[in-house]
Order: sequence, then C-alpha cells, then structure tokens
Amino acid sequence: MIFVLMLLFATFAGLSAADETAPTVTITNDPVAIPGEEFVIDVIISGAYIENSTFEVDTETSSGWGPVEQAYFDFSISSYEIEKMESDETVSFSLICQVSDTAAEKQYTIPLVFYGKSGECDSGCVPFRTTHSTTFSVMDPQDAQQQEEKGNTSFDEEKYSLAKIYYQEARSLYSALGNDSKVAAMDEKISDSETGILASQLYDSGKSKLSAGNKEGALTDFTASKENYEDIGNTSKVSELEELIESCQPNDEPPPSNDGEDSNNMLLLAGLGIIIAIVIIAIVIKYK
Repeated sequence: MIFVLMLLFATFAGLSAADETAPTVTITNDPVAIPGEEFVIDVIISGAYIENSTFEVDTETSSGWGPVEQAYFDFSISSYEIEKMESDETVSFSLICQVSDTAAEKQYTIPLVFYGKSGECDSGCVPFRTTHSTTFSVMDPQDAQQQEEKGNTSFDEEKYSLAKIYYQEARSLYSALGNDSKVAAMDEKISDSETGILASQLYDSGKSKLSAGNKEGALTDFTASKENYEDIGNTSKVSELEELIESCQPNDEPPPSNDGEDSNNMLLLAGLGIIIAIVIIAIVIKYK
C-alpha cells in the first residue's frame, strides 16, 4: 500500500514538474482558409530545455474534428520533432496543409498536441504533454464578391436599405479575408447607401406634404433630397426633383390693380377736355 502511495506521489510530482517546465507554445495562422489553397499554421517553441519532443496535429477524432473534417485538410507537414532545445533557444516551424475544394464553409478548430521530455535526461528529466488548438474559418472569396454585386444591383434599383445589408455582409467577408482595400470600399458604399436611404425618406416626405397642399414643407424636403441624390450620383432622381422643386415655388403675385389710376386719368382727361372746350368757345365769342 505504501509503495502504491509513493508511486502515485511520484507520478503526480512528475506531472507537476512537467507542467512547470513545459515550453511555451505560440501558434499563429490566418483567420481564413480558402478552398483549394494551401493553409499554414506557424508555431514557435521556447522557454524550456527539452529533448526528444514532438509537436503534431492530433488525429484522434473529437467533436467537430471527425473523419469528415480531417479529410478536408491534407497535411504535407503535420508534425515536427525536436531532438534537443536549449532553455534559451527558440524553435520555429510550420505545419502545412492543402484545403480541399469541397471543404464546408464554416469555422474549424484543429487540435494540436505537444509531448516529450523536459530537462536533461542524463541528469533526470520528466515527461510532459500539452494540448493546443488553432481556430479559423474556411471561406470562398467569391462569396464576398457575390454579396458586393448584390449590393450594387440593389443600389442601382434604389433599394438602398437592402444594398446596405449586402455591403455590410461583403465587408465582413472581406475583413475576414484580410482585404483592407475592399473593406474601405465597402465602407464608402455603406455610407452611400445611408445617404440614399435619407434621400429616399426626404423624397417620400416631400411627396406626402405636396399632396396635402403644404408646398413650403415639400419644397424643404425636396431640396434636401436633391442634394443627397446628387451626392450619390442619382441623376434621374435629381432631374425629377428639380421639376418638383419648380412646382413648389410660390406663384407670381398678380400685378397691383390700376383701377384707381385709370379713374384718375379719365377725370384728368375729362377736365382737360372741358377746359379746351371753354377756351375754344371764348375765342369764338371774342372774334364773332
């Protein structure tokens, strides 16, 4: 019984020592793997003296890492052996695989295992075994392009809210693919879609006010709508709004009535006629 307890204690002590002396593992890779292309997992080992150690892809099946998932990734380099690494040394290597054309587009987590002996075995070493993983998504770049094209079609059809949704989805995909220039382009298109949404809302508001006889309110909305449509280059809507704006302009005021002036002129003419008549009569009488 005492022997068993001592054996368990020694085993536990060995595992604890292994955890404390196990090397540091740093794993990096792209967040997206593209079907039909090579995918690389970079690994850096440091921080401990180790001998006869192996870092490899764990081929044991598990949830999300069954035969189907494993078949999607054909590893040309799936493991790396370290005969000896000094405590102040760093070892870098890459695990490389080919992603299948038929790989399902979703997120994957590949389990990795690192095992070996920590410490100099001539003077005493302990076994260690640590588990790691790397997570990424399989994604086809054409998906992003398709979403962008759907956004363009919706934008041209003045379906700005729908266009914004498509552009946002395309932006997320381009971001995952690390295509910064496309991300910036989608940001601009999302902004244009928001401008289009506002322009459309102002247009509808102006039409409602015009139908209700509120020309002044309609004029304000149509003017603002026209400016927003100009910003996104919708020339047909700009032309339509120019006509609507013209129809909302205040009517020309009728010229002021000159009835009083005409009456005064008639009186003046009548008076002048009387005076002329009197003068003529006076002249006739004088020379008669």
